[in-house]
Amino acid sequence: MLAFGTEEEIRRVARSVGVAHRGVQGDEPVRYDARDPELQLWVAATLYDTTVQVWEAVHGPLPEATADAVYRESARIGTALGMPLASWPTDRAAFREYWEQRVARLEVTPPARAVAVSLLRPRTGPMWLRGLMPLARVVTAGLLPEAVRRGYGVRWDDRLGRQFARRFGLLLAVYRILPRTIRRAPSRLLLARFRGAAPASTPS
Repeated sequence: MLAFGTEEEIRRVARSVGVAHRGVQGDEPVRYDARDPELQLWVAATLYDTTVQVWEAVHGPLPEATADAVYRESARIGTALGMPLASWPTDRAAFREYWEQRVARLEVTPPARAVAVSLLRPRTGPMWLRGLMPLARVVTAGLLPEAVRRGYGVRWDDRLGRQFARRFGLLLAVYRILPRTIRRAPSRLLLARFRGAAPASTPS
């Protein structure tokens, strides 16, 4: 919704996220509150960084002007989560500095590793989805910074590196030959479902 919706739809999503975040809190092993602007910035930053990685893997490096526009537009993800706009680094160079410093300080805790296992090694759910998990695990690990991989206990070596290159390369090759209508179908369907669930407007 944040990438494809109207401004009003983006505000609606932001209100929903704000309500959902009120109850997302924790104390052990570290204090956590989903309304913390720094955490909201971090979530937005991870989404932006991954988006750029994947986009450039498919299409090649973004032209400077386009890259700057994408960066500015990505701030709306953070603001929808509740992040003050002023928290978003001023430009891509400032973002890269923030990103490298933040990644260097990351500590992957046991609860975080447990969540990763539950997501990437599910014991329930459709068989087709569980069948895709080996691919998802390799691609996910390959897109992570090396320090974060180590934190999650991934023993990355040349064999896994080759697996990642082959599998990610295959995904990119398939994606590139798909017609644009098929590539955009998931976002159109999601947007249509979101609009269909919208409350009816009150007559004036």
